Amino acid sequence: VILAEAYEKSPEKFSQGITALSLASTSSTLLTKIVGAFLLKFLHWRQVSQIAAAIALLGAAVLHTFLRDENKSKNLKMITPEMTSISADGILKSIGNVLGSP
Repeated sequence: VILAEAYEKSPEKFSQGITALSLASTSSTLLTKIVGAFLLKFLHWRQVSQIAAAIALLGAAVLHTFLRDENKSKNLKMITPEMTSISADGILKSIGNVLGSP
């Protein structure tokens, strides 16, 4: 819904965003399983969990900084709290954008 709102006038950018999000999600899941299993051979599971939490916090901080600068430089519509509320209209609009129907 957030991507659909931010890129409602640019279907190409919207599809690129969905593609990037899907690839990042899938590849990070696979990488996490491989690296996590490897680390479990040498570390306690709590240590592996702490490392994963630190990496997640670092990633969130980097994305927060990067996306804020990206939106300012491209004059994209800023996301407001009203845009993040979930509504049936927003969900249907997002589904319509994904399926390509007007």
